[in-house]
Amino acid sequence: MTVEEPVVLAAASVDLLAAADVPAPPDAGAADGAGGADRTMAERWLDRDQYVRWSRLLRAQDRDDFLAARIAADSVVRRLCPEADALRTPLHFRQRCDECGGAHGRPEVPGMRLSVSWAHARGWVVAAAHRGDRVGVDIDHLEPWMPIAVGSTVTGRHFVRAEALVKVGAMDLDSALAAALDWPESPAHPYGGLTVRDLQWPGGLVGAVAYS
Repeated sequence: MTVEEPVVLAAASVDLLAAADVPAPPDAGAADGAGGADRTMAERWLDRDQYVRWSRLLRAQDRDDFLAARIAADSVVRRLCPEADALRTPLHFRQRCDECGGAHGRPEVPGMRLSVSWAHARGWVVAAAHRGDRVGVDIDHLEPWMPIAVGSTVTGRHFVRAEALVKVGAMDLDSALAAALDWPESPAHPYGGLTVRDLQWPGGLVGAVAYS
């Protein structure tokens, strides 16, 4: 049986915020607590738990990436499931850790049977929505075939593949890296009932999506 591929969207955070009419003051790139996306709009896009997490981020860029990732997730869910338009606008995503019950972990849309994942990396975000059981996506500013550290055998491509496996809930990062290092070169890899597919964009961005 062929598994339907996830819907994936990657974009600059500033573009997603602008498209969603989220205003940002001129000092939005400030490194401290100043600037960044408007708090009123953040309250509109985030549920209470996520708003608390957003408000605790110290850097404006981190707050903008956090909010833009949820806006990207809203977009991919609506592309995958037109029936989502019957739900509230914007969609609110719930996160609950299976181990501690905290407001983190794999996201879900209450009332919808689908899988959602997102990631962000210094001004860029990626989101994926999938009708299958699980999906995990990652993005980073890394060279695909360069080691991530001096003396390491882990390249940028290995790292984002491993992070996608972690986000899909398959294993911890060390185990995922060990698995990814053993794969032959290919843009897609079957692993333990999952498919891990490479993602690539211009500008030094590399990513991967894992799904079942």
